[in-house]
This record gives sequence, structure tokens and C-alpha cells, in this order.
Amino acid sequence: MTFSAAFSRVKLCLVLSKIKKLTAMWITEKLIYLQMQKTGSSHIVHLLKNYIGGKKKGVHNHLKKYNKNKFLVVSVRNPWDWYVSLWRFGCNQKGEIHRRLTQEAPEVMAKINKNKSEKVAEKWNSVYANPEEPENFRNWLKLIYNPWRMKDLRENYHKSSLSAFAGFMTYRYCKFSLKDFQPETVIEDFSALKAYDEKNNMINGVIKTESLEEDLINVLQQAGHEIDATIINQIYASKSQTKNATKRHPSSFYYDAETIALVAEKDKFIIEKFSYLPPA
Repeated sequence: MTFSAAFSRVKLCLVLSKIKKLTAMWITEKLIYLQMQKTGSSHIVHLLKNYIGGKKKGVHNHLKKYNKNKFLVVSVRNPWDWYVSLWRFGCNQKGEIHRRLTQEAPEVMAKINKNKSEKVAEKWNSVYANPEEPENFRNWLKLIYNPWRMKDLRENYHKSSLSAFAGFMTYRYCKFSLKDFQPETVIEDFSALKAYDEKNNMINGVIKTESLEEDLINVLQQAGHEIDATIINQIYASKSQTKNATKRHPSSFYYDAETIALVAEKDKFIIEKFSYLPPA
């Protein structure tokens, strides 16, 4: 193996190791659950592990070789809530997205222009400064859709044709759910995305964060897992156990008319597909 080939292989391994952190899945005897960040995935995996069994696996690589006899499940969330949750997580200095925006993006820019690198770091750090300040969230949301900063999110989102009209949450959903979807897949607009989804969606069951326990029970039964009344009651009971003791503002606290409209435009696909409503 030449040095060039070996170096390329090392780079590939590093990329895959990062992807694994974001695209884990839980595999049981009868289903595969694809873990989409900030959609209750940790709680879902906890319930599957405790009551059904199975094992965690890393990168699913768009499931090119997945067992078609298994029931494919993904979890989703109201996009307006999803963005707030993703941002608040970063305000606590947590998450891969926060790391990319506040550390990796400035490091990349430093190789081009040190002064601009400092400005990039300042911009991203400022919008994460205070989770109690709605204006910080609004500026963060606008910043991730700024054509000059969109690339800081990584995952090739900025290279995808979807970035011209669809949001980051929609892009992630497509990576999980649509057969053969790649950043270079050409999808020109919302209508084309709907048509592509109808033809290529691999998902058999969906768990909404808003009705997590009920939806989980339904997909388990649809997949063929036998669960008795005791397990069903325990799954329902887990809802009260997951309530965060920290009092948080509703999503409506963070949005104004402009940012509500921004999410409505960017994540129209998910909003319509799963019948979500904006914050009241």
C-alpha cells in the first residue's frame, strides 16, 4: 500500500469514527431503531434495552446491507422544539454540533485567515452564551442558515442540494430514512423531495417524541415483539420518570414571528409529513 493510499484510509477511519457518534442504531431481534439526536433517542434505547434486549451498533451507512426482514424505526420531533433542544444542549457546552461550531469551524478558518477565525469563534460563542436569552437562540438559528456559515455544521449539509431550500433537521432525517440518499443526490425543491421520499423511504415505523411511549409500544407490536401488560404499563410509567426537574421555558419563549416563519419554510417537509404545528 502506498503512503497516499494509507493516508486516505486513515482519514476515512477518522471520518467514520465521527459519524458513528451521530448515526448509532439499536438492533433487536425484529427491528432496527435509528437514533436521531434530540428526539428522545436515549430514552427509547433505555426502554428497548430494559424490556426487549438487543445491541447498539455504529454507523448504518444508509443501511445498504440492512436485513430487510427487520422493521425499521426512526424517531422524530416537532422541528421548532428540536432546534431549541439542540441549541440549549450546546449552551451547556455539550454535543457534537456545539463542538463543531465553536472549536472546529474556527480551527478550519485559522488555516485561511487568523483574524477571521477569531471572529467566527466570537460569533458562535456569543449565541451560546446564555440559554435564558431568546435573542441568542434567534441569532443562532439565523446563523446556521447563513450561506457563509452553513458549512460549519459539517455533514456535507452545505454541499447538498437540500441546503438551498430545506433545513438541517430535514437533511438529517433524509440521511436516516431515504434509500441511497447522499449529499450529492440532486433534489431541486420541496415537491421533488416529497416525490423522492415517496419512492425511497425505508422506514416502517415512526416514534414521535411528543407521544413517545405510546408510539414505541405500537412499533414494537407492529414489528412482532410480544409485550405483555406489565411491560406496557412500565413503558407508560417511564414517562413521569424522564421529566427533567429543571424548569424550562416552552419553545414559544424563544421564537418570534421571523424565526417561526424560518423553521416553517426550511422544515416544511417534516412539518407537513408529521402534522406538526408552530409554537402557540
